[in-house]
Amino acid sequence: MKRKNVMLACMIILIVFILVIVGMIFKEQIRTKNKIYIVRAQTIKAFECLKEDRNKEAVTIFDNILDNFKDIKRSTAIAQLYKGIAYMRMAKCHMCGLPIDMSEGEIARWAKEAIQAFEVAIEENRNSPAVYAMALYEMGCTYYYVLDEKEKGCQMWEKLIKTYPRAAFSLLAKFELGQISAEELIKTSERIKTPELGMIRKQGIYWAIAGRYQKEGDFEKAKEYCRKAMEASGDPKEIIYVWAERKLKKLEELGE
Repeated sequence: MKRKNVMLACMIILIVFILVIVGMIFKEQIRTKNKIYIVRAQTIKAFECLKEDRNKEAVTIFDNILDNFKDIKRSTAIAQLYKGIAYMRMAKCHMCGLPIDMSEGEIARWAKEAIQAFEVAIEENRNSPAVYAMALYEMGCTYYYVLDEKEKGCQMWEKLIKTYPRAAFSLLAKFELGQISAEELIKTSERIKTPELGMIRKQGIYWAIAGRYQKEGDFEKAKEYCRKAMEASGDPKEIIYVWAERKLKKLEELGE
């Protein structure tokens, strides 16, 4: 009888122990889930601030996420990246004609903060291609456009292309949609000395230059470079060929 009581007591203790462990696991899961909801809400709020050019507010929110939710890696990676973007946008305001009174020291300080944020994002997200690549690209933009350190900017883009050769297409698209002129685009492509750019320079660069000439109003030049891109590719299935063909068709339909 005594032995049975001991066994029963041991079983009860074991059951209680298991229940406590299970309870702790569920509690931790609930706590983690709640933290994820909080981080998600804060991230959405920060993105709304960025959308409305309330960049300082966005930085404050991203800093809060980085300080208090370090165990939620994906969210902190995004916060680190977009914190850099917010700082870069603050530094770029003087380039956009906005009525903002900023000294050169403030611009340089914010640009430096952006660079530091991107460096951390790159270092901590080598296994996250999307964050790593975007941080490299944005850091290149900070050097190239904000600090006017074009060599350093191109070095960042070169590193991006070496790591992810396919990113060259996106990089050219950014140039094509950005403020850089057709002539400056040609010079920039020459600065980036990367083997992977061999094919890109022959066809992709022509497509990007065509887009810039179109925006500059030189439609004949735009058509010329569309045709060059298609000729350099020679394969109707390649993406640059398709893009150039579409652009050329659009120009011809508009009668430009």
